[in-house]
Amino acid sequence: MNFDSIAPIYGLLETVTAGPAVQRCRTAFLSSLENASHVLLLGEGNGRFLVELLKRWPDKRVTVIDSSARMLRILERRLIRNGIDPANVERVQTDVRDWNPPSSRFDAIVANFFLDCFRPIELQTLIHSVSRSAKPNAIWLVADFRHPTQALRGLRAAIILGVMYRFFRLTTRLDAQRLTPPDRHLEDAGFSLRERQNRDWGLLHADVWHRAG
Repeated sequence: MNFDSIAPIYGLLETVTAGPAVQRCRTAFLSSLENASHVLLLGEGNGRFLVELLKRWPDKRVTVIDSSARMLRILERRLIRNGIDPANVERVQTDVRDWNPPSSRFDAIVANFFLDCFRPIELQTLIHSVSRSAKPNAIWLVADFRHPTQALRGLRAAIILGVMYRFFRLTTRLDAQRLTPPDRHLEDAGFSLRERQNRDWGLLHADVWHRAG
């Protein structure tokens, strides 16, 4: 899985898929990070969430994990355009599946439109591995696609998700072939759902998960 080939057009693809609803979903619970001193961003991509985070709290410590060198370069340019020093952001170019998470380092983890990239067994392993880096009382923000149960909404989502997964398998060698909800694996890792917002006819959701101290 490598997003280098589509990094320059990723913003356009996002607009075509769900328009501004995607960014609104990303930032739905941004205020929940107010008290987090060190934030981990998984698969941040071109940096749209990161910029909003650092515009609000310029002194946050942030670590970004992303496997795409081109995405990280686009992220750096976005930071500079917005007057943010890229040197203040730790950027780690690696596949998160190969990353060795530090123990109990982060007050918050953010996974925006990222967990949908993994097959069920990979997702389970990933969440349990990354969760070791969360401090007691950490929060985990998730924004992603979902498959609503209502008939017409479910049909619409099935068509959109089917096209998306075929496209990304062809262009990025994406491993996943379908959407796997992360809820059960987050619960198994000690997190409980605190709040959820559904958007765009149920195609998108934004969550706040919390790990009790």
